[in-house]
Amino acid sequence: MNNKIKIGLGIRTSESYLIERAYDLFKNKTIDFVEIVINQPKLKKAISDFKSYKIPYTFHGPYENCGVNIADPRKEKSNISNIKGAIKFVKELNGNFMILHPGYLENPKCSREQSLKVLKMLSLEFPILLENNPFYGWKNEKMFFSTPKEIRNVVPAYCGLCLDFTHAYTVSTKLGKKPEKLFKEFLKIKPLHFHLSGGMTKNTRESPVYLEKSDFNFNLIKTIILKSKIKTLTIETPRKNSSSLEENIADINYFRESK
Repeated sequence: MNNKIKIGLGIRTSESYLIERAYDLFKNKTIDFVEIVINQPKLKKAISDFKSYKIPYTFHGPYENCGVNIADPRKEKSNISNIKGAIKFVKELNGNFMILHPGYLENPKCSREQSLKVLKMLSLEFPILLENNPFYGWKNEKMFFSTPKEIRNVVPAYCGLCLDFTHAYTVSTKLGKKPEKLFKEFLKIKPLHFHLSGGMTKNTRESPVYLEKSDFNFNLIKTIILKSKIKTLTIETPRKNSSSLEENIADINYFRESK
């Protein structure tokens, strides 16, 4: 059994200039892969930049800040167009799947049913991993697909699961449930990838901090990942310096050394 957790960091397509530094980190074994976050429609330069380096990639599709909300029927056409453009990018870089957010209540017409409709359509195009949401977003908006019960409506029928531990922590706090119990429920759905950023266990909304400032149980998180068949974790650092990966390196080293 492979007991090594493979750790990666995220780079947005608009930050493709950072890939050279990320490649150095890959060569010296600080990271095992890079997660490319697709955050812009024009991707020609990003494709060229990322193709220049032989490094394993995972992919995160466009999300709320890019105007994508698959729960909104009014945006269905633009949502699908943007996501299909991202899928084309992933295929160009020989990706195996793309992570996607499941949508939120942007207006009264938004619904889980609309998210499900879009996910069914996308499942015919390319493998999608659905990322579990917190209950509430940055602007206090209601998010969909936050609990294992909700996730089972779409996984594994139409997509796989990317388990975001930080989101799950906020859900466990809101429900008054022990994190290890909720994590084990998610583990039964067989996640195919993991996400983690720092946070505080008392929070019911995501509020990313560096891992060193977080009070999460990293030993528990490592145990959950090691029980999974797939052991790839993207550490999502709230980077303040857009021209450097030093903050990412500090988070990664902290996680590796934590007990």
